[in-house]
Amino acid sequence: HPAVLFCDGQRTFVLPPGARVEITAGSEPVRLVRLWDGPFTDRLVKKFGLPVQGWRSR
Repeated sequence: HPAVLFCDGQRTFVLPPGARVEITAGSEPVRLVRLWDGPFTDRLVKKFGLPVQGWRSR
């Protein structure tokens, strides 16, 4: 099965079996993964500005 490479959430490249992706260092650092210590619901509340009254104890 081919792989799919997504760049910036906009560009998509289908990679055939055996293809190689080469990544080189740029002048600015890039955050590839952002870890969240709290529960997933905390993330949703923060991201979408959800009200927490009535469905949550906090």
